Amino acid sequence: MVSTTGHADRSSTRKDAIGADEGESFVSILQATQVRIFQHQFLETHGASSYIKRIASPPWNGEMPKRNSTPLIEYDRPAREAYAACLDYLKQGAAYVQGKRETLPDASRIVSARFPQSSIIAANLVAEARGLRWPTIEAVIDDQSAPPGEVRSKRYFDPWYFVAMLLMEIAGGRFRFDRSNRQQFFYVAYAGPVGREGNFYLRRIIANTPPWADTREGQGKAGAHYDYRRPTLSWVLKDVVKAMGQDTRRESRARDDAVKFAVRLFERQIAAQSGKRVTRASKMPGLNISPAAYHELLGYALYVADAVHEKFSLEGRSAADGQP
Repeated sequence: MVSTTGHADRSSTRKDAIGADEGESFVSILQATQVRIFQHQFLETHGASSYIKRIASPPWNGEMPKRNSTPLIEYDRPAREAYAACLDYLKQGAAYVQGKRETLPDASRIVSARFPQSSIIAANLVAEARGLRWPTIEAVIDDQSAPPGEVRSKRYFDPWYFVAMLLMEIAGGRFRFDRSNRQQFFYVAYAGPVGREGNFYLRRIIANTPPWADTREGQGKAGAHYDYRRPTLSWVLKDVVKAMGQDTRRESRARDDAVKFAVRLFERQIAAQSGKRVTRASKMPGLNISPAAYHELLGYALYVADAVHEKFSLEGRSAADGQP
């Protein structure tokens, strides 16, 4: 059985590490990764490498942020420790996908890791939640619009996607609650530091739902909107949604759009702190990362999350079928 917090396999070496220094390219690490998980073309090394190459150069126009529109963030020691915890988790995740580590990455550090102004109030690692035995991080997310003293119920996440969520908060991005179209449920969305700017639905980011599909949670299960774990999410073609007489947009935004938005927030934060236009040589004070490196990091984190999910899912199915 796969442990949720096992120690790294001894076969892991320093050359497999993801360094905090920008000089060590995540792209080169990914190109060296030999993923051997069958039955899912997304995990083929060539396809994944192409994906990372495609997003590695973020769009940038050098614009300065509006005055007072970007809260200044101090990247102190806890922030640097949170960054290191995320990188360490990704390093372990890559080793697990490559078969150089027998157990899932140790999520104990990312449970408590937080960047300044994080919207994640508390988190806890559990082995089972809502009837699904699956490594899970249950987290409480701040709702700035909630009545005083009211706290939203816990939401449930895969650890491998939770680390990507943490990284998306580096530059002031936050997770907020948005009402469903019929005002019945509160869904988590990714937005800027103030208001609803961005407002990318987290389910679409995690499930990597394409523009021509909608994301649905576990059907017919009470409280399904609390669950953001990948096994509980699925795609439904928009044509099918329309055929069922339900409302849907003609086209919805995809994961890449949310990543690019996070990079724009990152650029704004650098500009707000320096008072200068952002260039390709600009780096975030305290973390020493450029916008391009940050964009590459987010793409890599989501690739690792997808790969860990697929491998763990397939291993679980094999064990259930009695296969070696």
